[in-house]
Amino acid sequence: MTKDCATTEDCATTENCAMTENCAIPENCATTEGYRPGRQVIDRELGQAHVAKRFSTARAKTLVSGSVMGPFLGLCAALLALAVILGGFAGPATAQQMAQHMAQQTAQQIPQNSSAKTYGSGWECDKGFREAQGACDAVKIPENAFATNRAYGSGWECHRGFREENGRCIEMRIPANAYLNSFGDRWQCERGFRKIGATCIKVEVPENGYLSDSSYGTGWTCERGYKALGANCVAIAVPENAHLDYSGSNWECDKGFRQEQNRCVPK
Repeated sequence: MTKDCATTEDCATTENCAMTENCAIPENCATTEGYRPGRQVIDRELGQAHVAKRFSTARAKTLVSGSVMGPFLGLCAALLALAVILGGFAGPATAQQMAQHMAQQTAQQIPQNSSAKTYGSGWECDKGFREAQGACDAVKIPENAFATNRAYGSGWECHRGFREENGRCIEMRIPANAYLNSFGDRWQCERGFRKIGATCIKVEVPENGYLSDSSYGTGWTCERGYKALGANCVAIAVPENAHLDYSGSNWECDKGFRQEQNRCVPK
């Protein structure tokens, strides 16, 4: 290192001059013929040139695309501003206060023993209560009954096997050979039995007959080719040139014949 540059902090080493790492040329070394900047001087100059080039390129692209992106960026800014404004009016604290206010209003509007409807607006009385002049009054349910939660009717129904009588639920007496119907509010006789009064009487099926599913009549039907006569099934007398009709309980003449009293004669 030379004598004149030895105390200078900003010089890099050359043949005839000394420089420090920060690469500033000392006053005494400015005319040194053999001076060359150090590594950091070169790196700084190259870096500054690269940054300037990139800035110029980016600015040129911005200027070119400004006419296209300008309106879009303006719209985004307007939407962002609107979101900020709305956020100021409906922030977490405000939303919570609004919800509490609505809950208080709903609680004031809904009478006791009621709840808000699951669908739509308004309210409905809880089970076991009925609306009466804007209030929910308790339904008086008799013994052996249950609440229906319906707005019409008495508001209650008797349990299965009981029937309503003068506001009470009376147990039904089911006779022998009978059973409760599907609704559980009345009884009916089993197959092969007929209801007579409060009892179920066995159906007497005659020979050549079978049980019918009808709840009225005798409870039995004659087989095909027989007809009922009193409590019996008698055979049908089919004349010559005749056959049983579709019902099986009468006869009709064959084709080419016509009925004349109890026989079939040619047409």
